[in-house]
Amino acid sequence: MITPAQSRGARGILDWTQDRLATEASVSLSTVKDFEAGRRTPIGNNLAAIQRALESAGVEFTNGDKPGVQLVREPGIARKATSSKKAAAKTESARKRAKRKGD
Repeated sequence: MITPAQSRGARGILDWTQDRLATEASVSLSTVKDFEAGRRTPIGNNLAAIQRALESAGVEFTNGDKPGVQLVREPGIARKATSSKKAAAKTESARKRAKRKGD
């Protein structure tokens, strides 16, 4: 699992606020604030959700002798793929409508 410093570092790399992380991870803002301040460790599923949200945005956590964080892909890549899928679906719908009009 990640450390409070890794969470802060990952947010910094992504230029995310604590509020954005809480929203992306579907946890409360106080969960993120308290974790990053070292006041408490979130329950397992909340901590995993925080880590998943950051990893989904392109961050990789390292946990060897020197725990750290790095960006492995540009933020938003997954979102662009989703947008492409939506565009393809719209194109296909338009193609079907045009075919029906021509029949």
